[in-house]
Amino acid sequence: ASERYLVRVSSDYLLRFLYEISQVFQGDLVLGIVFITVAMSSINHLRLDDEVRPFAGDGVVPDALRRPVTVLSVAASLGMPRETVRRHVWHLIERGYCVQVKGRRVLVTEEIMRRPELFAAVANNRRHLKAMVAAIRRADLMINTPAAA
Repeated sequence: ASERYLVRVSSDYLLRFLYEISQVFQGDLVLGIVFITVAMSSINHLRLDDEVRPFAGDGVVPDALRRPVTVLSVAASLGMPRETVRRHVWHLIERGYCVQVKGRRVLVTEEIMRRPELFAAVANNRRHLKAMVAAIRRADLMINTPAAA
C-alpha cells in the first residue's frame, strides 16, 4: 500500500510539473521538455555544493559556468530523433528561449532563466515539490509508527 501511495504522490508531482512547463510554452509540452533538457544539460557538469551554492541567491547559474550543448546530445538524452529535437530547438531560438553559440551548439542563458514566466514556473514547481516531500514524510511517519495497542 505504501508503494502505491508513493507512486500516486510522485505521479501527482510529475503531472503538476509538466503542466507548469507546458504553460510557459503555450501548451506545447514537448517544447517545454526540450527546453528543460537544454537548460539542464548545460549545467549537469556542476557539483551543487561546490560550484552552484555561491550563486544560490535566485538559483540561476551564471553563464560563465554553463556549457553549450549540441542538438544531438539533447536528442540522445531524450531518446528522440535528432531532426525532431532540432526543429524544437529552432522554435526555442525563434522565441528567444535559447541561443545558438559556438557554431551549432545551443544554450539557455542566465538572462533567459530570469524571465518572469520561468521564475513563476520554478516557484510553482518548488511549491509542488515541497508538497510531495511533505506527503512522503507523512507516509513514512505512518508506515514507521507502531500501531496503537
